[in-house]
Amino acid sequence: MTRRSRFPQSIAFYPSLAVGERSRLAHEALLLTPRLLVVLLLSPLLLLMGTSLACSSRPQAPDGEASAPSAGSFASFVSTLSGDAVDQDAAVANYLAQHGPTPLMEDGGRVVFLVDPGEWLAAQPESGASVALERGAENGPRGGGDDVRLLADFNGWGWEEVPAEERRLEPVGRSGWRWKAVQLEPGARVEYAYAVGERVLADPHNPRRVAGWEEDVSLLTLEPREAERIPGLHALLSVEEGQPELPALDAERLEVFEHVSSFLPGTRRRVQIYRPVIESSESASSEFGASEPLPTVYFGDGSAYAGRGRVPQMLDALIAAGVLRPLIAVFVDPVDRYREYRRHSGFRRMMVEEIVPRVDASYPTLQDPSGRLLVGGSRGALAAVDLAHTHPQVFGHVAAIAPAVSGSDLVSTIAESPRVAMDPYVLIGRYDRRWAPDGYALAEALRSAGYSPTVVEVPEGHSLTAWRLRLPAMLEHFFPGPEAR
Repeated sequence: MTRRSRFPQSIAFYPSLAVGERSRLAHEALLLTPRLLVVLLLSPLLLLMGTSLACSSRPQAPDGEASAPSAGSFASFVSTLSGDAVDQDAAVANYLAQHGPTPLMEDGGRVVFLVDPGEWLAAQPESGASVALERGAENGPRGGGDDVRLLADFNGWGWEEVPAEERRLEPVGRSGWRWKAVQLEPGARVEYAYAVGERVLADPHNPRRVAGWEEDVSLLTLEPREAERIPGLHALLSVEEGQPELPALDAERLEVFEHVSSFLPGTRRRVQIYRPVIESSESASSEFGASEPLPTVYFGDGSAYAGRGRVPQMLDALIAAGVLRPLIAVFVDPVDRYREYRRHSGFRRMMVEEIVPRVDASYPTLQDPSGRLLVGGSRGALAAVDLAHTHPQVFGHVAAIAPAVSGSDLVSTIAESPRVAMDPYVLIGRYDRRWAPDGYALAEALRSAGYSPTVVEVPEGHSLTAWRLRLPAMLEHFFPGPEAR
C-alpha cells in the first residue's frame, strides 16, 4: 500500500530533505528533551562525516544512534569469534546456515549484508563476473580498487557524491567474509549487489532476484501489500527471476506501429496502444460502458513499461477488479532520450500535433484534458511534466515518478510561471539517493506556484521494478473504477 508519511528519523539519514522540513523537525526536537537537543547540535557534524544513511559496520538504532550489539545479533556473534581463518570461515558459514538467507533481518530494522567474496568470485568465470552494473548513465563511477563494496539503492550504487565508507564492507574477524549493518525503515524495498573492483554480482545467498537496468540484481523487500486485494495482481507486481513469463496480449488489443515525426526529422519510434476488455456485467456497463469515451494514459519509455513493466497485463487485472476505469494506454518510445526528454520543442510538437491526434482519431477517447494523463519516470518524468505544463489544453494530469530534473530549468520555470490547469502527482523514493532531492524540489516548486500536488513518498530506490509496485495506486488515483477505495 502506498505510504504517504515521512518517518521523522529520516532527518538523520537524508541531509537532502527540503530545508523547510528540516527546520520543522528541528523545532520539534528543541521542544522535547536535552538529549535530543545534543543530537540536533551535533547533526551537522555527523552529516559532514558522511553518516547521513546511518550505515556502519555496527547496527544502528532507529533514531540514528549506534546501538550496542544485542544478544543473538550478528555483531554479538562476531565479537565471539576465535581461532584461525579456516575456523572462523566455518563458524560464519554455520551461523548463516542457521539464520540465513541473506540479508539477515534483526530487531529494530537492522539489516546485515553478508558475503564471502572469494566464494562467489571463484564460482564465476572471469567473463561472467566482469559486469558493468550502471544505474543509469548519469550515476557516475562506482569506485574501483579491490575493496569489497555493497552497491544499493540507499548508497546511490556508488554515486561519486556518496562517501565511500557507506558502501565498503568490513572483514568478519579473520575470516574471508565481509559485512555491513544498515538501518532501514519498515516496509523498505531495496535492490543491491556486491562488487570487488569492477566485478559485480548479485548476492549468492539470496534467492530473490529482479531485473536491474541491465542485469539481474538482488532484492530485499516485504511482499507488496497492493497485491493482496486484487486477484491476479500478485504475479504481476512481484515477478522475480525464475517466474513464468506472462502471455502477451493479442494484436487486436495491443496495436504496434512505427511513427515517423516531421518535427524530429530522421527518427522512427515504436508506439504501442493498449485497448481494454470492457465487461458486459451490470456494474461495469452501467457507469463505464463501451459506448462512453475512455481516458488515455501516455507512457514515456513505452517499451519498458509495456514489456518489463507489464503494464498492459496490470491494466487488465485492475480493470477486471473494478478498481480502475477502462482506459486506453499509449506507450511511446524515445529515440534520442537524452535530447528529447529535456524540454525539446520538437518532442512536444510530435506528442501534441501527431501522436495525440492519431490516437483520438482511431480510438474512442475522451478528447478533453481531464481525460489525458502523462506518466514518466526519471528523465521521462521531466518530459511528462514539461509537456503538461506547456500544453495544459491537451494534458490535464501528469504523474512524475522519481523525477530527475537536474540540469534543466523546469523547476525554476514552474515556480516563476503563472499557474496552469495541471493536476500533478509526484512519487519520491526515499532510498533514491541520487534523485530524491529532485523530487522534493519539484514538489516544492509546484506548491510555491499554487498547485496542490499529490506527493507520495516510499522507502524505495530508483528502478522500474520498484515503480511498478506503485502504478496501481497511482492509476487508481486519477481514474478510479466503481470498486476503488
